Amino acid sequence: MESLSEYTNVWALYLAAGLIGLWCWGRMAFWVKSYGLGYHLFSALGAVLIFTPVPVDMASSEYLAPGFLAAVVAFISHDQSLLSYYGVWYLITFVIALVTVMAFTAAGQLPSQKAGHRPSAARKTSRRQKEASARAEQRASAGSSRPASRKEPRL
Repeated sequence: MESLSEYTNVWALYLAAGLIGLWCWGRMAFWVKSYGLGYHLFSALGAVLIFTPVPVDMASSEYLAPGFLAAVVAFISHDQSLLSYYGVWYLITFVIALVTVMAFTAAGQLPSQKAGHRPSAARKTSRRQKEASARAEQRASAGSSRPASRKEPRL
């Protein structure tokens, strides 16, 4: 029973670290100004690479391991049968992610722009801009309330 609790604790720790890794994966697309289908497919690819579990042994699926780590070990040990087996797992999870992204896109549930990013016309004005605008209005109103002085044209 002790090994089962260690197994679940390690997976819980991996899932927490995977969420941080997925956040970092999303930060790699920092130049994206608005979310589109390409960005969401990029995010889905990151989720598939990070969170796909694969069985450690082809004969038994009792214990799972993170797919990308198991694929690296299979690649280093030159075990082509395990690589193709893991490829099937990755293909299945990528198809699930692709169908999910497409379903959310069809339903209009994917965000189309970054949180906090507004088009230039709808941006909030800063405090300095507000103060400068208030000063300009004060100067304009003070200038219009003065009596108009006549200036003689110079010859």
